[in-house]
Amino acid sequence: MTRTITAALAAAERDDRAALTRLVDWQTSMAGRWLRAVAAVDPQDRARIAASGLAELRSPASSFADRLLDRLVTTTSTKQADSAATEQALADLAVPEPPDGLTPDQRTTAAGYAESVRRITEVHVTDTGLPLAVGPDGRLVVSPDWL
Repeated sequence: MTRTITAALAAAERDDRAALTRLVDWQTSMAGRWLRAVAAVDPQDRARIAASGLAELRSPASSFADRLLDRLVTTTSTKQADSAATEQALADLAVPEPPDGLTPDQRTTAAGYAESVRRITEVHVTDTGLPLAVGPDGRLVVSPDWL
């Protein structure tokens, strides 16, 4: 188990939401969902909607942090994910190609998130079935769909 996962489990045990929040890469965790939502709106509105979504990505939603804390507090152990679980976790986190209608800066931001997901090399699974990916910077990457 990595130091990050050990620290996250300890934070959950202490009910320390602030510590857990610092251990998670919220932007990479939610980037795929953000971009899929942006792709579903009218192309003329995408840049505006994308800007609003990016602002939300940069400040983690407390409900997301609370749901993660709730899932981790019942965890007693983790193990390295097998290849099938790893592939599924990476597919869940994948950031799609940016749709038309985004600004150049938004496209660059999306590409950065996609690269962070591609660089994930470690996925663990808790005894409660929660996948925990470790990003290239050592922080957790957790799909909101897993919670």
